[in-house]
Order: sequence, then structure tokens, then C-alpha cells
Amino acid sequence: MTPIQPGHATRRLRLLLQTLRDMMVSMGPLLLLGGGLLVATYAWLDPQPPRQVRLATGPAGGACAAFGEGYAKA
Repeated sequence: MTPIQPGHATRRLRLLLQTLRDMMVSMGPLLLLGGGLLVATYAWLDPQPPRQVRLATGPAGGACAAFGEGYAKA
């Protein structure tokens, strides 16, 4: 078993933190841009269901028109 050198753990921790910092600096703007594009696309496409429903029926006085009027009341 080899003895642990003094300062070896702190050096490894420092290298790990530097690697994480470098990764955040390089990937952070890309993640922010991608998230912003997703939010903008969601707002532009507006995938919510419509607020109103329109029902087309037959001519006034017919059976289909009466069914449509009853359905509208419901």
C-alpha cells in the first residue's frame, strides 16, 4: 500500500472544482439558450385547448338545430 502524499486530496479536490467550473462556464450559456428557446416556443405555439367551442347544426327549426340548442344549454 502506498502512502498518501500530503496535499494530494486537496489537489484532487481543486482539480475537480476547476473541472466543474470549466464545465459550467462552457455549458451554462447553452443550457440557458436552450431553455429560453423552449419557453419561447411554448409561448408561440400556445398548446392550450381553445376557450370556446362552436357547434354547427342544421337549418333553424330542424331536429339537428334543436339538438344543438339542447347541447349548448348543457
